[in-house]
Amino acid sequence: MGPLKINVVEYLLIALLSVGMVVIVFEAVHKSIYLNGNNPVRKSKIVQFIIGTIFFACIIGIFVAISMLTPPIWIIKLTYPGDVILMLTFVAIFLGWIIMGKKRELYSITPFVVLMAAVGILQRIPVLLAIVGSSNIKFLAAGAAIGGFLINIIWGRIEMKKIARD
Repeated sequence: MGPLKINVVEYLLIALLSVGMVVIVFEAVHKSIYLNGNNPVRKSKIVQFIIGTIFFACIIGIFVAISMLTPPIWIIKLTYPGDVILMLTFVAIFLGWIIMGKKRELYSITPFVVLMAAVGILQRIPVLLAIVGSSNIKFLAAGAAIGGFLINIIWGRIEMKKIARD
């Protein structure tokens, strides 16, 4: 296990893509509200599904392309324990911002963030990585991502219903 390498250019490109994706999704939702009843996009759930699937597949493809093709121009290397401290700091700041700001609409994402951070930290601590096994960490990461995502969906729906009632 070597140092944690952070490609600044890759992170900036992914951040730009994420912001762009949010803007596009909100614009699409805004425009779809004003579509007339005869529009095929508004009438057919299948067309909506196909458009959504193509859009998100393209976004995922762009994320993968950025990760694979970004040149290693600005690389920041963090060694153990600095990498673990950095991850814990980011998680603490994120959770503090959500909890102190009472951002109920974001409570549902906290299990996902905590689970992914736990897997990231687990990967960086040699003793824990030896216990879990380096070959099993991929399965643990996938399980944490899926579990966190499912918790996010269920908890998010419950919170949105509470907010709508209030």
